[in-house]
Amino acid sequence: MLGDGLDALDAESRSRGREEQDADLARSDTLTGLPNRLAVDEYLPEAIARARRSGSLLAVGVIDLDDFKAVNDRRGHEAGDQLLRCVAHGLRAHLADSDFIARLGGDEFVVVFEQLETTRAMAQLDVSLERLHRAVEPPFRLTAGEVVSIDMTMGLALYPRDGIEPTALLRQADAVMYQAKRIKRQRAQWWQVGGEATPEQITEAPFDAFGAEARELMCGLEPHLQAVAEQFSASFYGELQTRPESAAILAYLS
Repeated sequence: MLGDGLDALDAESRSRGREEQDADLARSDTLTGLPNRLAVDEYLPEAIARARRSGSLLAVGVIDLDDFKAVNDRRGHEAGDQLLRCVAHGLRAHLADSDFIARLGGDEFVVVFEQLETTRAMAQLDVSLERLHRAVEPPFRLTAGEVVSIDMTMGLALYPRDGIEPTALLRQADAVMYQAKRIKRQRAQWWQVGGEATPEQITEAPFDAFGAEARELMCGLEPHLQAVAEQFSASFYGELQTRPESAAILAYLS
């Protein structure tokens, strides 16, 4: 009788353990091991409630890796995935215990900074963000022996100034991040806080079609343009060969 009761308790304990493990997996990003979007949706309302009770500020940041698509396209998805894991590990290692980080998807991450004092929130953020940027300052060495350098852009929204609901804060941080990416060649820092500038206030430097930025862009695009040109030529001349008159002209020209 006692043995049956102990067996039942043991089975119930194992079942609870499996349920907790499944719940943890559901809130974890399979690629990086960071919390995922579901975890953000659960964490952020609780963080806002803590800030409301304590009278402190809270910052929500959305991070996007600069030119990650170029790495993915030129070196392959395996290299891109490895780079994401390295960046995720570095970001988590450079955050305080009271901060939260998750992967939203793709090359986007969200960071929540809690316990910001109303009188010195920006000074606290300056210190935290300078430390966080160290995660991407050294080049990343991938398993294939390749060395990759990458930077990132962050948009920040402050509670309660920029919103009091999780979705509003995330939306504002995301909008500010894209605004900052538009001026990444001219900006003074890798992050921007909501309210610092509006799209109408931003004046982008004129683009020099023959300048260093243009040459850098063309170098990155050259392999893709070459592949497209070769594919087009093969398709175009292949089609001409199926037409007797066109084939005769091509034969004469060659």
